[in-house]
Amino acid sequence: MKKYYLLISLFVCTCLHSSPYLQVAAFDYSTDYPDASLKVKITAGIEESAGLNEDNLSVYENGFRVGYISVKSLKNEEKLNLILALDCSRSIKSEQFEKYRLEANEFILSSQQNVRIGLASFSDQSDFESAFTDNKDDLKAKLSAFKQEGKNTLLYNSIYDSIELLSKNGEERKAVIIWTDGKDEGSGITSDDLAFFARGCGIPILFVTNEKSPALLSMKRIAKISGGEVFFEGKTEKLKRFIVSFKSGYEIKYKTSLKRGEDAKVEVRLKSGKIRDRSELKIKVPEESSKAFKFPDMKKSFLLLFAGLIVFLILFPLIVFIIYKKYVSNKKRYDSEPKTVFAGEEKRKDYSFPGKEEKTVFTDKSASADVTEDLSEGYVFHAWFFVKEGLDKGLRYDIIREETVIGKSGNSDVVVRDNNISPNHARLKFTGDDFVLFDMASDGGTFLNGKKLLRPKKLFDWDEIQIGTTVLIFRVVSESASG
Repeated sequence: MKKYYLLISLFVCTCLHSSPYLQVAAFDYSTDYPDASLKVKITAGIEESAGLNEDNLSVYENGFRVGYISVKSLKNEEKLNLILALDCSRSIKSEQFEKYRLEANEFILSSQQNVRIGLASFSDQSDFESAFTDNKDDLKAKLSAFKQEGKNTLLYNSIYDSIELLSKNGEERKAVIIWTDGKDEGSGITSDDLAFFARGCGIPILFVTNEKSPALLSMKRIAKISGGEVFFEGKTEKLKRFIVSFKSGYEIKYKTSLKRGEDAKVEVRLKSGKIRDRSELKIKVPEESSKAFKFPDMKKSFLLLFAGLIVFLILFPLIVFIIYKKYVSNKKRYDSEPKTVFAGEEKRKDYSFPGKEEKTVFTDKSASADVTEDLSEGYVFHAWFFVKEGLDKGLRYDIIREETVIGKSGNSDVVVRDNNISPNHARLKFTGDDFVLFDMASDGGTFLNGKKLLRPKKLFDWDEIQIGTTVLIFRVVSESASG
């Protein structure tokens, strides 16, 4: 599973154990033992982080300070991936929009060679406009094509999509920069959940806004939690300095006093101006790669081999029978259902049962007139789940009933392959106006946007539902049936 394995666990672990400035990224105790190597990253927040040395960093092994270390900057060896997002909603004045676009253009032109940039825009929806590139002419041309549209601002959804895209780019440095007034209207994620999600991914959020923005406090909170900062328009020189110093990498080399095979706690401490931070990890020093071969005790080896053979003869037929039975059961259940890869050609799954008629409340735009008459007053809903994490990652499940049961049972409306969920785990009900999520007294519980569902809750577009180790994204689009 990827880092979104359990969103709530990520939030808790981030709050309790994450260092705001210092992080040990890698260590090597085996290549040139007893020479040891540690790679650390200094995150955004220390403007002078590009010039740290042995006076600022120190190493401790099992509580004892290492006497001599050498510190080397890795800044020129690491690339920086940025997403520049521009607020294109009509909620901001056209003069303000042009100022934002001009400053974003100046930032692109002043970027360094090791910086790759992707462009995004958002209003009623978020769009990623270009792949990561260092071609400034191409970025400038695409930025000039941005136009204001839409009245609402899905700011948080856009930031979430940008972080999710950046998180797939390996261990390179990364950040999101947004030119906006800070307003958010209708996003499916809260500001706090967004901030802790960004911090857990190690991706700071940087805002460029007006000093008189009514959402300034909210932007400052998101930036602080994620490790970013808020900058004011017309003062982007500070933003450029911040990007240069942000998340600088260093390699620390020294001779270890740890013995091969020893379990130890290694701690790196940072001291820079008024900043104090530490990061530690528990390691086991690797054994030597080659060891002298020792002949085993023949009598003991024979007894162990004989005992193992007896156990094998007893258990092997049982294991084969269980595997075969499970294989046949799964084949019958899943071969009868068409599977859809979400990124490929779209095919809808049919959850209707022969001989059983139910009222259809959700339909495609192409649905016949007699079906749309059953819908709630004047609206057509298009609702579905898609699997973000799990064995069926990428599948899409259309919602076609007033009540939809989710579970691993073959009788469930949405059948999820996950041994960690109950046969009938959760239930989605359409009340005529809203979609409401219920937990059906499941063993592991149901989580909505990282929080355990203790009572029925209304669902919104882009809500994240977790059952067992499977994460479902709920999508719903409504429009006037008359339109």
